[in-house]
Amino acid sequence: MIFGPLANKASEKVVQGDEMQKSGDPVERYLGALHSVEGRWLVPMALFLALIWLVYPVNFFLEEQGIGLYTHR
Repeated sequence: MIFGPLANKASEKVVQGDEMQKSGDPVERYLGALHSVEGRWLVPMALFLALIWLVYPVNFFLEEQGIGLYTHR
């Protein structure tokens, strides 16, 4: 759900932004730059989200509620 459709949407945004930047209108160029930057950040942010989703359960398992490897005291 995250990586397939998100990667497609991100590449579409980058292409759309690059096309908008070729316009002579300064507002279109500005919005195109925003689209391009947004598209380039979507996949790395999805990777960060997936990393957080993986780290949290491992941390919970190792804490005192899980196997008790370490505590907060």
